[in-house]
Amino acid sequence: MLETTVTNNENISALARKAYDQAKKAKTWEGARSQLREGFDAIRDSSESSDREKALANLGIVCGHKASGSETAANIRYRFMKTIISPPPSFSDAEHQSSYSNSDLTIAHKEKIGNGVCHTYKVTLKSGETAVWKPVKGEPADRKRKYIPPKTGAQREEAASYLAEWIGVWAPKAVYVTTKEKNSLIPWKETQQKGALIQWIEGKTASSLSVKPSDIREYYPQKYEELSLFDNIIGNTDRHDGNWMIGNGDVIPIDHGYAFPEQNLKQSKNYDFADQAFTLSEQSKTKLENLMKHKAEIEQKLIPLIGGAAVSAMWERVNKMIETGAASPWWHT
Repeated sequence: MLETTVTNNENISALARKAYDQAKKAKTWEGARSQLREGFDAIRDSSESSDREKALANLGIVCGHKASGSETAANIRYRFMKTIISPPPSFSDAEHQSSYSNSDLTIAHKEKIGNGVCHTYKVTLKSGETAVWKPVKGEPADRKRKYIPPKTGAQREEAASYLAEWIGVWAPKAVYVTTKEKNSLIPWKETQQKGALIQWIEGKTASSLSVKPSDIREYYPQKYEELSLFDNIIGNTDRHDGNWMIGNGDVIPIDHGYAFPEQNLKQSKNYDFADQAFTLSEQSKTKLENLMKHKAEIEQKLIPLIGGAAVSAMWERVNKMIETGAASPWWHT
């Protein structure tokens, strides 16, 4: 058994190495998983390292340094990450349900984040809440995806967030709103801007963790199907390893500004979860049928945001999945 108390960083590192060494000696992956879990629990429960991120950092560094032979550092880090992913929070979680509807939407501070074509910021609202802010004026004026009108990404963020809740995908809450911000040139004036205000979630992108869609499909088939179903429903054309992340013990899809094409024809391709055909589970079929039962209600919400053509194309994808009992990349290839 591993010791369960550590008192300084040197002992944390030693405990991490011991956990890793014992995992390497295990005869089965389940045995190795158990050893890594035990090491993680010991670090997590210690007085000086009570949070998951510090435990992950310590064991992750050890695993990366210990990689040798045919097993890459990325594979070892992923295998360790797999041992600490926990069931996702429920939709009753107050953090997820925040819609900023009761917030003062004045931006008190902002900093640019990411390297995407759209300007994206981490902001602190006057209310004290942290969020991601994607202003419409920060979107490119020219069309970056076929069949998706430019300058409509913010509305598509809210539409995707709305559908995520309908089918039970834990995605950041997004709302299309107008914010206020101090004018940098005229300090006594405020500038109003339309855009998407999106829930801030702590986590790491798949690219930074070297995690691949095939990893999720192999180790978390139910999660893979959930995300694939979601991306096929919304017609997401921009799911790459920078647009999904590991955070709050779950695999979380982010950035949906290039979803909902107005036609189901050949699209520009970035499809981490919607490029493989698979037979739908009964749970997925039920989700699709539930969408159809509430078609009028859903259209009332979505058409003002993304337009009738995009909504019609979405129903075409949903109907095709219901009719065939399968999801496939027909709509973008």
